[in-house]
Parts: sequence; structure tokens; C-alpha cells
Amino acid sequence: MDAPGTLDTALRLGVCTLLSALIGLERELRGRPAGLRTHILVGNGACLLSMVSEVVGAEGDLGDPGRIAAAVVTGIGFLGAGAIIRHGNSVQGLTTAASIWVTAASGVAAGIGWFEGAALVTLFSLVALLSLRAVENMWSKEPVQITVVALAVPEERTVTDALFVRYGITPSRTRRITSQDGSEVTITANVEGLRRAARLVRDLNKQGFVESVRAKPELD
Repeated sequence: MDAPGTLDTALRLGVCTLLSALIGLERELRGRPAGLRTHILVGNGACLLSMVSEVVGAEGDLGDPGRIAAAVVTGIGFLGAGAIIRHGNSVQGLTTAASIWVTAASGVAAGIGWFEGAALVTLFSLVALLSLRAVENMWSKEPVQITVVALAVPEERTVTDALFVRYGITPSRTRRITSQDGSEVTITANVEGLRRAARLVRDLNKQGFVESVRAKPELD
């Protein structure tokens, strides 16, 4: 069997690029390190190797085509592992690692011309990425570290303490560091639950004396 023609190859790679870009764009917009370019490259690489595997399988005497597909899975496993980061008791990057793996699977499907499978797995993956986060936030009890940098004005302590208490954090459970010139104060506290943390961050950002609010892990 000859290699796919130029138009056929362009069609498969074009479909793969589009589908990979959709997942990569979602990750890019959420500020993840593996974004648009990474997902497109992963998808196209898997797509081309899938076409190579198709040619090898048709020739018969060139070896086992299954080894190429296995190599794709192994390679993506290493790449995905690099996207996973651990911060204390929390682990970040699992969703991005999974999205890279799904992109590779979609690329393999597009590479053999199974566009329906590639499109459907991309569609269902996007539904999961875009809509199920709210459900996770509603039930998650994952601890989130909130760090607030605020102006050291008299009303700061009263307002901030009231906000923290509203979300179940007593002043004794916060850590405060005042800058050397006394103009700013950095307050750190742990909040249980992603949804509660997100609401607290929104309320803090509404305060005029608050300069910045950071959450670890990052909130979507």
C-alpha cells in the first residue's frame, strides 16, 4: 500500500489540527501551560504516526503496526506526566494531562480516516471540560490557599476579617505579614472547597483597598 496522497494527507491533518485546536484553546483560555500549540502538535504527531502505522500494516513485511500506536501511547504518557504538578496535598495538571492524551487519541482516529470518532471524542471532551467544572466546584472539599495583598488602612482589618468569618475562617486562622514601610499587609488563609474559595475571591476583589488576590491551586 502506498502512503496516502497529498490531498488525503492534508485532509486528515487538517481535521486533526482543527479538533486539537478546540481542546487546546479551552486549555489556553484557562491559562494552562499546555495550550493551543501543544495540543495541535500532539494531535498532528499522533495523526501522522497513525498514517505511518496504516502503511506498515498494509505492507505486512515492514513489522507490527501495533508497535507504532503503542509508541504514541507511551510518548503521550511521558508528556502528560510533565504537565502534572504537586503542591503540598493538592495535585494540579491532571485535567491538562488527560486532555493531551485525548488529543492524541483523536489524532490517531483522524490519521486512519475515522473522522466521526475523532469529532465525537473531541465534542464529548469539550462538554466535560466546559460544563462539568461547575459541578465539581459545587461538591469539592479541596483546600485552597488564598493570599490577599491589601493596603494597610484602618478599615481593612475589620472588613477582611468579616469576609473571612462569613466563609468560615476565624481571624486566628489567618497569617498576616506587614510590609517594611507599613503600607501593605499580606493575609494568607486556607479555605475548604473550590466553590467557597471562588466566592471569597470575588468578594475580596470588590474591596477598594485590596490590591491583589491569589489562589493556590488556581481557580477556573
